[in-house]
Amino acid sequence: YKGRYDFRRGLSSAMNVLLVICMAVLCVTGLMNSRHVLGFLQPDGGMGVRQLHSAAAYWGMVFVGLHAGIHWQRVMASLRSVAGACPNASRARFLRLLALLLAVYGVWASMDRDMGAKLFRGFAFDFWDPDRPSLLFFTHNLAIIGLYACCSHYGLKLHRALAASGGVALRPPLIR
Repeated sequence: YKGRYDFRRGLSSAMNVLLVICMAVLCVTGLMNSRHVLGFLQPDGGMGVRQLHSAAAYWGMVFVGLHAGIHWQRVMASLRSVAGACPNASRARFLRLLALLLAVYGVWASMDRDMGAKLFRGFAFDFWDPDRPSLLFFTHNLAIIGLYACCSHYGLKLHRALAASGGVALRPPLIR
């Protein structure tokens, strides 16, 4: 890739690499755990492979959220062009309030799902409690992804503001 790698581009490239690695781990461990797809080979995934698969799934949610936040301006520009909407200050305030609420729900969902233990300490193999509604599973996961998207989007905005004001901003080594 040609051009200068500024902080955002370097972060985006690193996130793409992490996503590819995470998704590859998910695919391989998923096939090793499957009793249907590769049942004729009788792969013995074992508990270690199950734990690796689960950890990769949780890290995948984090990486997808961070990736979405890095590209959030592009996503919003595409949605505006499809909807034919012009930038609007009141709509922007409303969407920022929704992002804040999503992030707060994401923090709560992260605690409810015990994300810290699942990302860093390892665990046996967890299942969603069948007594809890399935919709809650999906809203929790989307909220967690949304939390990381908000963190990366607003973190990059803060980084840009610091760099513009002459404050402390991270600069990667020059890569050409």
